[in-house]
Amino acid sequence: MKYIFQRISKNSLSDIASLYASSFDVSVSIDELEAKYNTQDFGESYTGFIAIDEQKEVGAYYGVFPCEVNYEGKMYLCGQSGDTMTAPKHRKRGLFTSLAKETNQLCKEVNMAFVFGFPNENSLPGFERKLDWKFYGRMQMFSISNKVKLPFCELASKYSVFKTFYRSLVKFRLRKRLISSKEIQFNQFTNSLVKDAKFIDYKMNKSKDIYCISINGFKMILKAEPHLMIGEVEYFEKSRTKDFIIIIEQLGIKVLAKKTQLTLSKNHWLYAYLEDEIDPSDSLPIGFYEIKSEIDYSKFSFSMLDYDTF
Repeated sequence: MKYIFQRISKNSLSDIASLYASSFDVSVSIDELEAKYNTQDFGESYTGFIAIDEQKEVGAYYGVFPCEVNYEGKMYLCGQSGDTMTAPKHRKRGLFTSLAKETNQLCKEVNMAFVFGFPNENSLPGFERKLDWKFYGRMQMFSISNKVKLPFCELASKYSVFKTFYRSLVKFRLRKRLISSKEIQFNQFTNSLVKDAKFIDYKMNKSKDIYCISINGFKMILKAEPHLMIGEVEYFEKSRTKDFIIIIEQLGIKVLAKKTQLTLSKNHWLYAYLEDEIDPSDSLPIGFYEIKSEIDYSKFSFSMLDYDTF
């Protein structure tokens, strides 16, 4: 079967929504997709391609989400690989590889420094063998089990009937701790994504389950889905590590989450604090499609806030 590859635009969002449904059995609205795919504030938007067959049916999508990165004090445009999907009847036809190569060429044309991502085990071989990605270790997950009898967080993530009630509950219980994106500073260090108010607002606009909070001197961004996920934390002194762990455990209980999870790369400043207190487990691999040769890709640090799913 022959396909044509077409760069996505706002008009493609309904096709992408149908791919979500056929590929993942997930329902997403056009408004949700526009909030995620319209990244013009970072310099580019709708950076990806769909494959259309001879019957005008959309079979697959591959693209990246543009964002800004600080490397050694210099700002670059980069892209995060995300939302790779192929409808079941169009699988095993090489569409993932072909669309990714088209997207990589587009990334070069718009002067991106690199593409990065955290592929799962099913996608990893394709990125590594067919797309020339290089990998630098794995993300590390710190997980805390909370003493919660009724894990509403997990139930709301699994059963949509609970979602509206649970969101209201979380907002009520965190109401005295909520702060704006301008009140939190994640950019103390280089060699990471630029996590300024613009980036945080982008994340919050595409999800109703993300909150910026301040509690006992700790500022962080969190997502109450599917567990209590700590996306990023404002810098604090190592002497306060035990206090921080107590706080995020208490937060998990407060939002009725069975687990509190915090995922970091090993070169993130907070990893060195936590590894002495909690045993981490390997999570997703950290990969790059390297475009600019002057960059040392092993230097970048990441947190869960950097995931396109956060």
